[in-house]
Amino acid sequence: MNKYNNSNIKININDIFKNNVHKLIIEENKSYKLKLKNEIKKNPYIVYKYDNANMYKKHYYYYRGDKRCLNDNKKYYYNKKKNNKKKINYKIKEITYYAVNLNIISYSLSSACNFIFYASSKKQSILFIGIGEFIEKLLIEASLKTRSHYIVNKWLYGFLTNWSTTEKKLYELRNWELTNSNKNIIHRFLISLKGIRYMTQIPEIVIIIIDQKNSKYIEQVLKECLQLNIYTICCVSSRYHYYSDLSDIFVPINTESIESTFFVLNKFVYSILIGKKLIIKNNN
Repeated sequence: MNKYNNSNIKININDIFKNNVHKLIIEENKSYKLKLKNEIKKNPYIVYKYDNANMYKKHYYYYRGDKRCLNDNKKYYYNKKKNNKKKINYKIKEITYYAVNLNIISYSLSSACNFIFYASSKKQSILFIGIGEFIEKLLIEASLKTRSHYIVNKWLYGFLTNWSTTEKKLYELRNWELTNSNKNIIHRFLISLKGIRYMTQIPEIVIIIIDQKNSKYIEQVLKECLQLNIYTICCVSSRYHYYSDLSDIFVPINTESIESTFFVLNKFVYSILIGKKLIIKNNN
């Protein structure tokens, strides 16, 4: 029991470096270059810029009638020589990599893990919020391992502040799963409320992982948590460092790679499971 009481979760800088947690990936455009330079000057977390910008160009071939790869923004043309196949030329994109301070990441991530361990040992409820292309699948797996609630795909405005209305929707959703009635009412809420259908009260801790494409949801979630005095752990790209004042623990991570998000979620799962083991040992 002393082993768990005196436990202090520390994260190595080498592990952060291997899993590319320290990288900040930004796609540059000609119109956005001036704004981006001003953002980087004000950013306190950035330490180093990689000189070689990544230029890439991809070619995809497909047979006639197969339009899965087509979009309005992509150029394509007919090529007679390659067995009546069409060829898509993707536009050239310029990507720059910035390195974030490793010491800040290790300190903030270790403090977040230690707090989660303490909260899970006190039986406090945790809510995971993950919005992104690959973040959703990783976050659902992590929440199922820890038996905690989760929200993916979309954040409904006023979800926590208007708790009385969300409680009614959750009650309707539980009845709909049993009776399969009122499909038109519940269908639009089914995707967003699936991970919290058994939640009976407002959570005490909220863990936020959102990528750069869905950055509009970060401010909405943090403002609602501030109104209700909910403890927040915000794992977002260091590009949005100005949200560090709204969140209790701000962890700047690379949300654009699967390795970094998987590494961070594994650390959170490990700290929650150790806290739950401590409850079992205290009861015995």
